[in-house]
Amino acid sequence: MNQALNGFMKSGSDKRITIGMIPSGTGNDWARYHNIPNDFIRASEIIANNKTKPHDIGLVISSDKTEERRYFMNMAGIGFDSVVADRVNILKESGKAGTASYFKTIIKSLVSAKSDPYTITLDGIEFNRDVFSMSIGICSYNGGGMKQAPDAIFDDGLFDVVIINTLSWWGIVTNLPKLFSGSHVKHSAVEVFRAKNIKIETSDKNFLETEGEVFTGQPYKLEILPNAVDVLVP
Repeated sequence: MNQALNGFMKSGSDKRITIGMIPSGTGNDWARYHNIPNDFIRASEIIANNKTKPHDIGLVISSDKTEERRYFMNMAGIGFDSVVADRVNILKESGKAGTASYFKTIIKSLVSAKSDPYTITLDGIEFNRDVFSMSIGICSYNGGGMKQAPDAIFDDGLFDVVIINTLSWWGIVTNLPKLFSGSHVKHSAVEVFRAKNIKIETSDKNFLETEGEVFTGQPYKLEILPNAVDVLVP
């Protein structure tokens, strides 16, 4: 879906696009948010019904010399999220990807996980944090069912920004189940913001992922594009 979205948005066409999905991926998180079933026939029927809703999308611009652009319509992540995405992509390239491999990668990544200093600017307001993980959601789910941005609304013209600050290794492990219910946002180490424009500055080793696709060239600038596409959903 991410590749299709980027193909359309970078094509230079001024036509408005409509996107439907028959889920066949590992996580299917965007489909989960919109209650699109994994069943091929039922998902096809949703497309055939031709009922659309406008949907926000996010634009990421790398701030290096290339100023590369990338679009997404579910979630972006940096820190722990991007480390997992990068390792899963390596598994995919070797033909070893799958749900079991994905969760095994999450556990292995926790062993070496740590926080890094970030300078974050949200709609012009700058602050510093030691960040373990930062999720930028248009929708709620990421990582195969983790409800990382539980209150995200796909058409409100805002990113939901969820920052998990420094936690001990034991604190990360014991609170991991809360990511699946969305209750992690109540933890004292977690902060939630909403913003239209975001800038993230951190070390060169920290890359951003957009729906599992790794993106480099920080500092990163993110902009919400309200109701930019139409989607076929229940």
